[in-house]
Amino acid sequence: MALAAHRTAPSPDDEHPPRALDEEAASMRPTRTTCRVASAALAITLVIVATGVHAASPAAEMKELLDQGRKSTPSAVTAAQEKYDQLRARYADDARLDYAFGIVLANQHKFREATEAFSRYLNGRKPQLSAYCLEIATLLPLRENAKALDEAGSLAQRFPKTPPAGGDEEYRDAARFLGSFFRYLELMRPDAVDTKLLSQAKDEVTTAIGERYFPAFQEGANAVARLHKDLEGQIKSQRDELTARITQRKEKDNAIAINAQAAVEASQERAHVHVEQIENLRQQFGELQTQLAPYVRQRQTLNSAILLKKNQIKELEAMTNRNQNLEQTLRKEIQVIEREIQTLDSAYRKPWDDALHLQAAIAAHANAATYDSIAAEKNGNRGLHAERRADQAEHSLRPHATSAESKLQMFSSYVPFPYELERKRVLSWYAR
Repeated sequence: MALAAHRTAPSPDDEHPPRALDEEAASMRPTRTTCRVASAALAITLVIVATGVHAASPAAEMKELLDQGRKSTPSAVTAAQEKYDQLRARYADDARLDYAFGIVLANQHKFREATEAFSRYLNGRKPQLSAYCLEIATLLPLRENAKALDEAGSLAQRFPKTPPAGGDEEYRDAARFLGSFFRYLELMRPDAVDTKLLSQAKDEVTTAIGERYFPAFQEGANAVARLHKDLEGQIKSQRDELTARITQRKEKDNAIAINAQAAVEASQERAHVHVEQIENLRQQFGELQTQLAPYVRQRQTLNSAILLKKNQIKELEAMTNRNQNLEQTLRKEIQVIEREIQTLDSAYRKPWDDALHLQAAIAAHANAATYDSIAAEKNGNRGLHAERRADQAEHSLRPHATSAESKLQMFSSYVPFPYELERKRVLSWYAR
């Protein structure tokens, strides 16, 4: 009873008197509103739990983005853009995303987009010195030399006046890059940048970095000069090799053209001889035809007589009362005519055989003349193609014809884009 009195008795600290038990029970019954609120809270809790379980960590997502940057295929470029957009939506205040996306774009040769990403990063607080170098490297393929000089000046202003407490290798690397950058412009783009402007910018940069970092600056400049000299040596060697190869090919083609022309002339000469032979043979054949004309006419007459008598014999054989004496007479006449033909053939055998031989010789010379004409045409075409190849060889020695000449023009030949190094740098940021 004391316990019951204690639970129901009002306490001096209570703001409101206790309610009846039935009122308490009624207040504890779930209403539609409380159910909806509880369900929503539970759903949100489950989403949060599921997200925490299945969502990749920022480091894993960054690795996925950087892995896409190793390839420059259209699908890789699209995938990298989509991953960046996802990360930017999720981590809007993370400036490191622009640095990472910048190196991805640069490695995919999307230089315009890369400079925009680096510019966004550099507008943030305390950007990495390497970002200036990367932006300058992406501005050079775009031929934006003036903007690259401005960024070089901005980078130089970041150099400390006194040695930093945590080491200065980062500044030495930047100084080497600046030396490489200015030496590259002096060697490869003297006409693209005003000489006075370039000299002034270089003086301002070397003054800003100070004497402490000038040796590193000079080291980068000297490295570019050495590589430039090596590439020029390679160009000379390659061009000498190319010249020798083209000269050899040209001489070969010229020899082919000369031989082809000689073959054409020989074929044409043979064809001409065959044509002359044909004319001579045809003249002889005409003379023989004149000699054989009486023989041919007489033989045709005799053959007609034989045919007539044979037809008469057939008619007699078809009669009921056959005249055998007449048939016998006709057959004897046929035998006489056949002996006349044999005598005639014997008399004209030689000119007839000569005519047949002449016909065969004319056909053979005609075939040979046709063959030589075709051979002359083929050799003429072969010589014409050889002459064209020889002429084209002259145009093969054009600017940038060798691999070394192409390398000579690119800044990345002197300062290769350090994608893997930058990739490790970015991943280290997210591993902390």
